[in-house]
Amino acid sequence: MADVNIQLGYKDTAWFTANAAIVLDAGQIVYLEQTGTYKLGDGVTALSALSFLGGGGGGTQNLDQVLTEGNATGGNNIVVTNGDLIKSTDNKSGLAIGTNGYAELSSSNFDGAESYCFLDAATAALYSQGVNGVSTDNNYMLLTHSTDLRIVSPIVRLNGVNLQTTLDGKVDENAAITGATKTKITYDAKGLVTSGTDATTADINSSTNRNYVTDAQLVVIGNTSGTNTGDETAARIGAIVNGATNYTTPLDADKIGIWDVANSLFKALTWANLKATLKTYFDTIYATATALADKTDKGDIGITSFRNATYNPPDSTTIFLRITNNLAPSTSSGNACAIVPFASSNIVITLDALTTGTSGTNENITVKLLNITQVTEETISTTYQMGGTTNSQALTSTLSFAANDFVAISLTFPVFATNPTAVYFHAHLTFTK
Repeated sequence: MADVNIQLGYKDTAWFTANAAIVLDAGQIVYLEQTGTYKLGDGVTALSALSFLGGGGGGTQNLDQVLTEGNATGGNNIVVTNGDLIKSTDNKSGLAIGTNGYAELSSSNFDGAESYCFLDAATAALYSQGVNGVSTDNNYMLLTHSTDLRIVSPIVRLNGVNLQTTLDGKVDENAAITGATKTKITYDAKGLVTSGTDATTADINSSTNRNYVTDAQLVVIGNTSGTNTGDETAARIGAIVNGATNYTTPLDADKIGIWDVANSLFKALTWANLKATLKTYFDTIYATATALADKTDKGDIGITSFRNATYNPPDSTTIFLRITNNLAPSTSSGNACAIVPFASSNIVITLDALTTGTSGTNENITVKLLNITQVTEETISTTYQMGGTTNSQALTSTLSFAANDFVAISLTFPVFATNPTAVYFHAHLTFTK
């Protein structure tokens, strides 16, 4: 049986691209309609790998077809001999193969009337041809196989302008300087930088709102918040005082602020004057150290102290302070009393309360002095308060005691809104004949 060629007919380039991977049967033919060339299947090779065969009768190949599909003679080479390859429609510029076999890039007609450049295949040099095709030693550009590019002639045109003339109007470079980032630069008459240094305040003139300050002034500025808080208030002054550094040992010359109510002025009070004023005041209440020493030596004064361990005061409870150190208060006077050294009806009681736990609220506490022996008592305060963290009050009593009578101190607590905790009580009794 004779072989039969099965033809797929004429297909365009898009079809060939889309079906590049198909394998034509042996003897199967498909034509490219733009060129008339065809591919013949062998039953094994993919369509894209088959070569085009034949030619003619299918149209003329354009440049895109030759580059993408190959020409009629195979491969992707463009073969043009002594003729135009690419040129403008007005025949003024383009790329051509000249009569001398050179590839010519012309800026005008392909007749040598204007300048053009060409590649000399024999010397591997790129030449710029002069007007009317005349080439001279000073009128061409030479590109050699060596590692350098040398422009021999100054007559090189760029966009129709003599390149050398253009370059003559440019500025020559200066000597190289070390690269860096600097705030002060020096430049020459050509506008080129010749050096750079770091600018200082001496290099920059002062101007409005652009002035410089000394280091000392900078410290002052740094201590200024820059925020206008307006007139000072009691709350702000209190916050400033509260946030100040604690001062534990004031000197006599140190000063504190005080309001002079008589003159409505804020004044300074020295620590020495404060101590002297307080001494004068307390000397009217307490016996001086000299007087106490004198009376003690003569047996005219007796001192008794009640000291208790820390205690959590309960609501609505009466307690008695103990004479023994570091014991909690008692709810019975029988084990919380002391002996009076001599007959007296002039007693000064200093009652201290130190809160080391919760301060609680300041409700009134009733304080009584009791003569356990004679079963008499005197309320010496109904408004004693622990005062938050610490409070010390001087109380007086005229309750009569005979020598060796038993004395006690009682505290009656109210109902606290907030109970204080860890309170330390200390009562100091001074009996005077």
